[in-house]
Amino acid sequence: MDNASGNTSSNSEGLQLQQSCEYSFDGVRNEPASPMKAQRHISLMRVVTIGMIAAICFLGVCHAINYYITDCEIVIPGGGYFHRFFDLNQEQNIPAWYASILWFMVFQLSALNFALEWRIKSAAPHRWVWLFFALLFLAASADEVATIHEHVGSFLQDFVVPNMRSAIASFFIRQGYGAESFVVHFSTSRSPWILFYAPFLLAAGGFCWLFLWRRFALHRSLRILMLAAAACYLVAESFDFIQGMRSPPVTLIPSPLGLTWPFFLDLTVMVEELLEDLGTICIILALAKYLQTTVRAALRRPVEIEGDAFQKADAVSDS
Repeated sequence: MDNASGNTSSNSEGLQLQQSCEYSFDGVRNEPASPMKAQRHISLMRVVTIGMIAAICFLGVCHAINYYITDCEIVIPGGGYFHRFFDLNQEQNIPAWYASILWFMVFQLSALNFALEWRIKSAAPHRWVWLFFALLFLAASADEVATIHEHVGSFLQDFVVPNMRSAIASFFIRQGYGAESFVVHFSTSRSPWILFYAPFLLAAGGFCWLFLWRRFALHRSLRILMLAAAACYLVAESFDFIQGMRSPPVTLIPSPLGLTWPFFLDLTVMVEELLEDLGTICIILALAKYLQTTVRAALRRPVEIEGDAFQKADAVSDS
């Protein structure tokens, strides 16, 4: 009889301990609440997400105001400073600082996911890729502020690209394409850093993307976020490449849309930069959500987890 009561007491204490370890996404301990109170609860992460997207919209509006002021030749006090601080086509200003912050957040979340998986001795393979992914975005964060790739691009454009562009153009012209054709202009873009960085970026980015895709195998919503991030980055880099086209064939791109080349160019700059930020936000949300489910799994199962039980626990908590 005493043993039965002791087991009942232990089970009750264990249930209370498990309930006490339940945390919401914003890190606040969940308390028993009525359905009405639960509906009113808004997680901190949701607020942060709205704030990050609102910041993107704000930067886009500021850039549009910049273009309008410049195009209409409006002179206002301090207009030069406003243009310098919020022009998406310039470096070392507020939009670049914001992008650097987003990439640094990816670095932090990747490092935290690695540390937690290592701490709980997760059976999930290839934990070291978290560190590689973290260092990749740490370098991107530093590059956004220090404008490293722009300096490399200037060097390549001055010393390497002229001969290379001439050879590429000659090759396509021999194939029957006109000197003013879209193929010749597109293949001789003045964005050399993309051409030289592309092999590494595609290899490293694709490798990390496949790692996360497999890591999120039981999380459909996280895979959707990764698809959205990949689409944002691919479109953004395509626009960046188009912006570097010398003497662009305006009849093939903006004219059918009823746009002038300067307006189309400025529009692609805005879309490119904002899509990059949006893609980074998608990655942040995916990593943060995965970190949440990892923490919950660790709290519910403080012992070493074997096989696929770790990811199965994540899937249950994610649903």
